[in-house]
Amino acid sequence: MTGLVTLKHTPLTSKKILIFGDKGQLGTALKKALTTFNVISADRETLDVSDSDKVNTYLNKVAPNIIFNAAAFTNVDLAETETLTNKKINAEFPQLLSEYVEKNKDCYLIHYSTDYVYSGESSNVLSEDDSVGPINSYGIEKYNGECAIKKNTSRYLIFRTSWVFDHFHKNFLTTIIKFIENKDFVSIVDDQLGAPTYATDLAKYSIVALEKALLNHDFLGQTYNLCNSGFCSWYEYANFIAKQAVHTNISSKILQITPVSSSEYPTKAKRPKNSRMSTNKFKQTFQVSLPEWKDAINRCLIELKKNTPPHQSL
Repeated sequence: MTGLVTLKHTPLTSKKILIFGDKGQLGTALKKALTTFNVISADRETLDVSDSDKVNTYLNKVAPNIIFNAAAFTNVDLAETETLTNKKINAEFPQLLSEYVEKNKDCYLIHYSTDYVYSGESSNVLSEDDSVGPINSYGIEKYNGECAIKKNTSRYLIFRTSWVFDHFHKNFLTTIIKFIENKDFVSIVDDQLGAPTYATDLAKYSIVALEKALLNHDFLGQTYNLCNSGFCSWYEYANFIAKQAVHTNISSKILQITPVSSSEYPTKAKRPKNSRMSTNKFKQTFQVSLPEWKDAINRCLIELKKNTPPHQSL
């Protein structure tokens, strides 16, 4: 297997590419990875994706060949009460996109889903063929979005990912970095397992997959688990960030982290305890190897340090 290799004669060259959610972690990474192509991007200020009429008008005006849907309502706890917004963005918006794709034969949809479509009750590493059973409203509507896409078109790639981070948006990694500066100790749950995924890697490898799928349509119409290799608990994740922050001279302070159970840290929305997803299908189909999560965090911390002015605290 090879690492990341973009195709010399990429089929993306002649395509008009539209990115939804371009201000988020993944959307930002996609824009950076696609800078040499014909890219149009949309954020909340450009378009209210919960308004179906505006979405359809916008799609017809832009007339994209490739749609990356990195837009999502990702506040898992708020989704328990903001049920209509959750449904419109995470289920109905992907449905609209898939309907547009099916009506326009030279159009393809790349959609990002979540480990939260699984119940987390199994002790096994989860494949795409394992049964789903979301246990919170966010996971339910993300799965409904998947189903709508599959019902409407075959020209799609769905990537289920987990625990996404980058170096400057609000996420678990940047939160731990702030904790290092502002706190002496924190408690982090240690009974939820998954794979931290670097937005940069998620963007790059989904683009590689798309390039190959455009050349071999047998790869389309499929759901793939896509995350960095390896697994950890949130507690292990936090500990590694804190230790590497010292190792990379981002901080000289050691944050004391105490493991706690999920029952000791109740949240409005239940979280799956097992989010460990197998990426074998993705790696075998597209003939790539995926970087390990620790390597991804180290690269992210280098970017964080590089992009922080010397006078500015992290």
